[in-house]
Amino acid sequence: MKKFTFRLETLLRLRRQAEDECRQALAAAVEAARQAHETVRKLEAEREALEQAWAEAERKSGTNVETFRDFEAYRAVLQRRLHAAHARLNQAREHEALCRTRLQEASKKRRVLEKLRERHAQRHAEAFFKEEQGRLDEHGTTRFVRRKETQAEE
Repeated sequence: MKKFTFRLETLLRLRRQAEDECRQALAAAVEAARQAHETVRKLEAEREALEQAWAEAERKSGTNVETFRDFEAYRAVLQRRLHAAHARLNQAREHEALCRTRLQEASKKRRVLEKLRERHAQRHAEAFFKEEQGRLDEHGTTRFVRRKETQAEE
């Protein structure tokens, strides 16, 4: 009996490669989301520090209009940057979810082919065993018949 070959081996290899690419894309998306989250965290900390500095300055010496305008302008800039950072974070999380879904689909496609390969390999092994068992039975029967013929001649 000839060696087992899976006709869809090339497709299985391509599915594994696609799964690896999806895994790498997911890793990049997770890193991008982590960085976006870190940016949001830093901007929120900066805004909190600004609020505390303003409260401290107001408590110590009071405020004037010019200082208030500067504070409000900087706070507005921080707020816009924070809003943009939140938007990037949401976009990064959506991309991460999309990459995760694609990886799950790619894994499912690979597993289907691997199960098919296993079933074909099992059938091949069973057919090989059956063929081998037939040969052994035939060999045993032939030996038995020859032994009987030899005993009958004596």
